[in-house]
Formats: sequence, structure tokens, C-alpha cells
Amino acid sequence: MLKTPPPETFPPETLSLGELVPKNRLVRKIGAAIDFEFIRELVAPLYFACLSILSR
Repeated sequence: MLKTPPPETFPPETLSLGELVPKNRLVRKIGAAIDFEFIRELVAPLYFACLSILSR
């Protein structure tokens, strides 16, 4: 019997969002000038509250 050939497969590629943003974008300049790490501490309780609601 004739079989159809298996579909051609391609190796997986990794890509980061940082690679997609041009080097001279305003967002990069703002990120270099302002430290946004304080936001993690502010929103951490919100993530915990959300996860506890979802696990019910």
C-alpha cells in the first residue's frame, strides 16, 4: 500500500521577548533608568490571594 509521508518536522526554536524589542526603543530607555522591582513586592499578596481562590 502507498503511505503518505510523515509531515516535515522542524526543531524547536527559543525566542525571548527581549530579542523582539529594538535596542533604541523608549521602553528600554525607561527600563534602564527606573528600577521597577518594587512592584513585585507590592503585587505579591495579590498573586497569593488569587492562587488560594483558584485552588478551592
